[in-house]
This record gives sequence, structure tokens and C-alpha cells, in this order.
Amino acid sequence: MIAPVLPKNEKYRQIALEKYGLLDTLPEESYDNITSIISYICDVPISLIALIDKDRNFLKSHYGVPFNESPREISFCGHAINSDDPLTIITDSRKDERFKGNPLVDEHQAIFYAGAQLIDSDGFKLGTLCVYDTKPRELTSEQKDALLAMSKQVVNLFEQRYQNLRLTQLSDKLEKRNEDLKKFASVVSHDLKSPLANIISLTELLEDGNKDKLNEESLQYLEYLKTSSYSLRDYIDGILK
Repeated sequence: MIAPVLPKNEKYRQIALEKYGLLDTLPEESYDNITSIISYICDVPISLIALIDKDRNFLKSHYGVPFNESPREISFCGHAINSDDPLTIITDSRKDERFKGNPLVDEHQAIFYAGAQLIDSDGFKLGTLCVYDTKPRELTSEQKDALLAMSKQVVNLFEQRYQNLRLTQLSDKLEKRNEDLKKFASVVSHDLKSPLANIISLTELLEDGNKDKLNEESLQYLEYLKTSSYSLRDYIDGILK
């Protein structure tokens, strides 16, 4: 058996995979529908959406098998993402040096394999939409086209999920910013408006109580003080709005 080698861009490929937040998530109908349909189209007992994680295949959807992950070192998909061809087909794994002694072949009769790469918008190969059979076989051209087309649909679901995650994060940031603004408004209201209200009240009291004692120039200064205070109050109200 030959374990799949790591892609040259493995570090960045792993980062790209993790950004979608799909690893270790529960089954979802939208993905399970795809594996069910492609199993029917290709007339095979097993179909998977496999994401190549650091040391495992995480199966986002698994039709025909009870488990949801397997070791990367024995995976067919680990080899498939290293191919230059977007579709990898292994007619009979028993005749392929890479899979001699592989427990998937010896114990689970994974004889036929076809995997379409799941390539994101940045060109990273995240995994495969793949099918297995327990006997040697071929796919028709129509089945190959369907497998490739459905792999693109899987990636579309990934991208939609990522956009939803980004929108959720943005919404959380906006909510926090709004809370910060509310706190700011409270500080402004308390620390600026209250003293300003006192200045206005004291100015009016000073004016009303000393009209006969102050000359015209002093009264004019008080009027300027009131006018400026009202303008500042309106300015603060504008900031709060």
C-alpha cells in the first residue's frame, strides 16, 4: 500500500478547508440528497462527500456506509486530490499498487472508485464527491459528467455556507458596535448634558435675579452665554441621534 502524499500547498489547503466550518458537523439534508442522487445515477452502493482533513477523511455525507470518517493514509480521496485530472477513476483497486493491502479493499471490498475533486473558488482541492462499488466497472460519459456537475454543486453549498458565516460574523460585529454606541450615548448624556443643563439654569437664574443690578453689557454677555449653551446642547443632541 502507498499512502497519499501531502499536496505542496497543504498548509494553505487546510486553512481553506477550515474556513468553511464543515469539519465535525452533523449530517445535512442538502448534502445527503446529493450523495443519494449520485449513487442512483452511477448505480453504485456507496457515495460520499469526503473532506481531506489533517489525518483523516471527514465524511460530510455518507451514503451506504455507517461511519463518518476514515484515516487519511488509507484513503482513495487523498490520492484523488493530488491528480491533475478533476475526475479520478480506479476500475479495479486490486490491480493498483497504491491499494494493495489497503483495509478498505481487503475488508470492505472497495474495488471500484470514482472521485470528482471539490475545488473552491481559490483553486484549493478540499476533498471529493466520490462513489464506490464492490466490483470492477466503468462509468458512462453521462455518469462522469453528472459526477463532475454534482461536485460543483457541493462546492456551491460550501460557498453559500461560508457567505452565511461571514454575514453572521458581520452581524455580530454590528451588534457589538451598536452596544458601544449606546454606552457612548449614555456617557455623553451624563457627562456633558447634565453639566450643560446646570450652566443654562444658573445663567437664567443669574439673569433673572440681577436684571436691575447688571449693566446692559453684562446682560448681553449672559445672553451670549445662554445662546452658546443652547447651541452646544443642540450639537450634543445631534451627536446622540
